[in-house]
Amino acid sequence: MARAFLNLLGVSYAPNSNQLVTTRFKDDDLRATDLGGRMVDLNSLNEADQDILKRVLYQANKATAHITFGDYMMDGWQCLPRGVDIVYELLRTHLYEPAGYPMLEVWKNPEEEVG
Repeated sequence: MARAFLNLLGVSYAPNSNQLVTTRFKDDDLRATDLGGRMVDLNSLNEADQDILKRVLYQANKATAHITFGDYMMDGWQCLPRGVDIVYELLRTHLYEPAGYPMLEVWKNPEEEVG
């Protein structure tokens, strides 16, 4: 889901240049702006967050295609918790709040509801 959310916000990964790039949308692709949000300015992301998002997107692209190992970008599974935090924050600041939806009311932890 991280790749889908990031692409919705305009964040993609170019493996040839090992860089985050602005998503190239097709006519029928949903964009954050279609939902009242705004796109992420890649220059607004600090270097550490960019590195984590590159690794998350790389893993989403490659690991779902075939089994791999021995690659810095793939050995970065440890970055996934921070990657989730970054994606969550980007969704909050670029989609939910601009569209007028409080994030905490929309996203609930199912474990908190079990009682």
